[in-house]
Formats: sequence, structure tokens, C-alpha cells
Amino acid sequence: MQEDTNLSFDSCHAGSYGGGAWFNDATTLNSGTVSFKGCYADKRGGGAYFKSSATLGNDVTFEKCYTTGTSDGGGGAWFNDAATLDEATSFEDCYTSGSGGAAYVAGGGIFTDVSINGHTTGKTTSLASNTANAAKGGALYLANSKALTIVGGEIKNCSASDETAGGAV
Repeated sequence: MQEDTNLSFDSCHAGSYGGGAWFNDATTLNSGTVSFKGCYADKRGGGAYFKSSATLGNDVTFEKCYTTGTSDGGGGAWFNDAATLDEATSFEDCYTSGSGGAAYVAGGGIFTDVSINGHTTGKTTSLASNTANAAKGGALYLANSKALTIVGGEIKNCSASDETAGGAV
């Protein structure tokens, strides 16, 4: 699937995966503006769930997205396969009680100049809600021993409640 238009997902909910959207096939979002705002899922990918490979760029934002369950995660997005995120992809104020406040990355990938800004509107400075932090990977959780290359960008205001499991990654 390739989208070349402006898309907005606002205050959406899913009982399991992909609060704003579930992308089943390989997905490219790189032309136009795509935003996920205030979306949530009970298990994986508060903003979006990408089952196959995903390429995000140009102007893709995840803002105030979250998951409610404690066993899964990916507050902003869940990437089940390889993920390539380019500049102007941002995660702002996304959180989970599971793993990966901004994103859960199961298939490895390349993040270039991606901005991840943690929970800044509440009493804590993390990608978690005021009552519970991401268990592992305050910003990103890398699963399955896959490689993730991060080139530039910014990760700030992130923490994890598991002291042995990476406040940022």
C-alpha cells in the first residue's frame, strides 16, 4: 500500500491492534501529511500497527497515542517487520505500560533524523502516563535481536519502569 495524500486519524480506538489504522501489506507513507492523534489500542500500536514492512517519511506524526495493556506495547506504533523512518517522522507524547513508549520494533530497521519527545504534558518526564512507565524501552523497544540503525534525530524525556531495560532504547 502506498498513500500519497493527506490523512488524519483522530481519537480512534481498536480493541486489539492499530488504534488509528492497521496496515496489513507493505506500506509507504511518504507524500502528504499523515497524522495519528489521540488514538489508542488495547494491545499493540496505539496509533498504527504495521504487519508488514513500513516506510514512513515526509510528514508522519504520532501524537498522544497509547496502548492500555501491559503485555504488548508500541504506544505510537508497532512495527512487526522492517521499518524505515525518515526525517519529519515524529512521536510526541506517546506512551504505554507495555514495551516501547513511542514504538515497538520487531523487525529491525533504519531511523534517520526521527524525533521522539516523551511525555511532557503530565507530572512525569517519560513516554508513560502519569501512573505507569513503559516497562522496557521508554522510547523504542527492539525485539527479536534485530538490528536498528539510528542516524541523527533526537530522543528526549524518556524513561522505563524496568531499571534494567533502557530508558530510551
